[in-house]
Amino acid sequence: MSRPDPAIIEEGEWDWSQEVTGEPASKSNSRRLIRVKGKTRVIKSEKALRYKEDFLSQVKALDDPIEGDVELGVIVWYATRRPDLDVSLIMDLLQDAGVIKNDRQIKIIRAYHQLDKENPRAVIGLRKISEDSTPRL
Repeated sequence: MSRPDPAIIEEGEWDWSQEVTGEPASKSNSRRLIRVKGKTRVIKSEKALRYKEDFLSQVKALDDPIEGDVELGVIVWYATRRPDLDVSLIMDLLQDAGVIKNDRQIKIIRAYHQLDKENPRAVIGLRKISEDSTPRL
């Protein structure tokens, strides 16, 4: 299997792209249960909270967040093979960071899992697409 070239995001025809250092948590594994005043609450895990803080410190809001349908391209370099490839937390954070209006705008996702023990990171790109475009496989 060939390795994805980071240039597919960094140098492609993307409306927005950025590298974000740190390893994203899998959204499916990024929740924890706590008890508050006798009630069970579900909150983000420590790893997810740290990644959110790191992400938001690196990604600055756009003056005009991208609107309309978009394609998301992501290459995630994990420190180990263990994590599942899961970009849903990144999708949420793109909205929180003010890069897109709503993560429901993302209609196409191209995601790649890579390894880099020394430098876990994600290279992220967003490209506007027309509502009537048909994805190609």
